Amino acid sequence: MCPSADPEDKLLRRAVLLMLLAGSLASPCLRLLVVAAAVPVALLLAGLSVLVALQACTVARVFRRRSARCRGRGRGLSTEEVRRLPCYAFRPPLAAAEEEAEQCAVCLERFGAGERCRLLPLCRHSFHAQCVDPWLLTAPVCPICRTRAGAAAAAKRNG
Repeated sequence: MCPSADPEDKLLRRAVLLMLLAGSLASPCLRLLVVAAAVPVALLLAGLSVLVALQACTVARVFRRRSARCRGRGRGLSTEEVRRLPCYAFRPPLAAAEEEAEQCAVCLERFGAGERCRLLPLCRHSFHAQCVDPWLLTAPVCPICRTRAGAAAAAKRNG
């Protein structure tokens, strides 16, 4: 209803409201209208309750998985596995230009002559050993391509 400046209209609305509150217009049609409006609202609330319950289950499942990783399952490589990965002293190619020199994808620095680098056997990506070792202790995959790292992964692929 639009607000009206007519005082009689305001009085009429107040009278109808008072009669509704007093029950004088409580006819079967009005009761049916109230029930017809209440059923969809109840169904909506039931649907929202189901969605909230599903969300709670999903969140609980994610937290259980994360806590399992923190207890040791699903972690990176062991220190011994990291030590077994190939390591080499970097030697720049003789004909390579300065701009074409390889760089570590972790620290974004160019490899210098004689620096200790680590080669991941499956994907053949190279990094500074001091840069990639902490990564491999937390995630058992290459930081660039996400290929599984480690000697066990290489043995499975080759044999």
